[in-house]
Amino acid sequence: GSKKTSLILFLTIKWMIILVIIVGFLAAGAAFGYASALVKDDPVRSTDMILEQMSENATTGFVYFNDNTVVGQLRADEDRRLATSEEIPQLIKDATLSIEDKNFYHHLGVDQNGLFRAVTQRLRNEDVQTGGSTITQQLVRRTFLSLDRDISRKFKEILLSLRLERIMSKDQILLAYLNKIPYGNGSTGYNLFGIKAAAKGIFDKDNLND
Repeated sequence: GSKKTSLILFLTIKWMIILVIIVGFLAAGAAFGYASALVKDDPVRSTDMILEQMSENATTGFVYFNDNTVVGQLRADEDRRLATSEEIPQLIKDATLSIEDKNFYHHLGVDQNGLFRAVTQRLRNEDVQTGGSTITQQLVRRTFLSLDRDISRKFKEILLSLRLERIMSKDQILLAYLNKIPYGNGSTGYNLFGIKAAAKGIFDKDNLND
């Protein structure tokens, strides 16, 4: 009677647990295989290679008189000027984080809440879509990947962002972002890249503290 019922109940629960574990492993394996297929064409980057690409910043060339007075800017479509962390006011850093990535100092490269919100908005085809990319993801996209809006690129972006956060500090990532991100066209028609070029091209300011 009761012993037989208890035994049947025990075996049922046991096999249900085993089944759940098996299904979980199969699902994890399928997800891993799918993700691997999406990123299989992405090159394997060493730590040194990542740091080298992050430090690459082609700056704008200028022509000078003998007294170091600027004659003019060498013609190019882009204006890029590097700023050190000390040159960038904290107000600019705070404003950038407030607009682009409020949880920057708290996530590991990917903001799960922001990503979930962006996916939900896209699935619902909402009029206002906020996007779920962190500053780290935006930097990775600009430095290593294309701007294609396909799922393969997104997976690569997430994996590279998680890795970049283990290689560079938050302050280093923010500085790289502020030096690489595009700010549109300046008054002279150049494409402005980096906060220092934006200050000069839009407001004619050489000093970011002015």
